[in-house]
Amino acid sequence: MIAKKIAVVVLLLIISCASAPLFAQQDTFSGRYKITDSVNLFGKPSYTGTVTITNKRGIYGLVWNIPQAPQYEGVGIVVDNILCVGWAESGSYGVVVYKVEGGKLKGRWTTSKLEGIGIEDLEGPAGLNGVYKIVSSVSPETNRGYPGNVTINKYGDIYLVTWLLESESYSGVGILEGDLLIIGWGIGRKTGVVYYKMKNDTLLGRWTIPQATEIGIENLSKY
Repeated sequence: MIAKKIAVVVLLLIISCASAPLFAQQDTFSGRYKITDSVNLFGKPSYTGTVTITNKRGIYGLVWNIPQAPQYEGVGIVVDNILCVGWAESGSYGVVVYKVEGGKLKGRWTTSKLEGIGIEDLEGPAGLNGVYKIVSSVSPETNRGYPGNVTINKYGDIYLVTWLLESESYSGVGILEGDLLIIGWGIGRKTGVVYYKMKNDTLLGRWTIPQATEIGIENLSKY
């Protein structure tokens, strides 16, 4: 009887670990922040405002409130202690993070629907330039894989990315940070990508949009 109880407990632990969010890490990012330092794109003036970050089962929601600007929303996941975020003014959007190993890219992604974290692994040319085949994938919405190709091109300091799937196409913009290619994509108005690194109670952020060739700065301090 004791052996059976132990076996049941072990099985429950295995199931619990298997169903845990991918890249789940200790939550150090949630909170309300003020923008303390920023460098805008296209030579525009710096800006101030607030950013609210919440955590829902390992997927982060972000809301920006910037004076004299629309309200932006974002969705993020933590990979290697970096909060990686895709954001938009409206419409559907998401974030994809690939760990780059030569011509092999191991990806995780989520969307503004907050339905879970998907898998998307690619193979193609080294150097993050060209067409990559989706060799392994799982959608959190359907729990099924999907075929397709992803085109990645360097454009100044950023990367432009296009997905061609069976009946859908998406476009996004990425920043390379170490061996992580962090991409925000969207269908709607004004989309972009941002990532934050934690330093004490400060988040050091870098961001861009598809129309730019450079990378902006957005540093946050927790209230």
